[in-house]
Amino acid sequence: MHRIVASHLANFVSENGLDCESEAIQFEKFSNFSILSSKIPSGFELDDVTTGEDDDGTDGIALIINEDHIISDDDAELIFSHERRNNGSSTF
Repeated sequence: MHRIVASHLANFVSENGLDCESEAIQFEKFSNFSILSSKIPSGFELDDVTTGEDDDGTDGIALIINEDHIISDDDAELIFSHERRNNGSSTF
């Protein structure tokens, strides 16, 4: 791993109390956070978007509508029940 990436990963692990996780899971959570943190300003749970070690090739998945992380049908219905001009979603 590149030393700059390793340094950022180490800081992330320390700040988020992920010392007990395997390096693979730490990196998955770091990657997910790096990609999603600018898209979801209200924050999100890393465990809600990280797939875990059992899923080869996919580190995480998230559905974002109007800058909100949607984890259930009810969340989506609530978002769409309010009038807002930019009811859209993004894929990464």
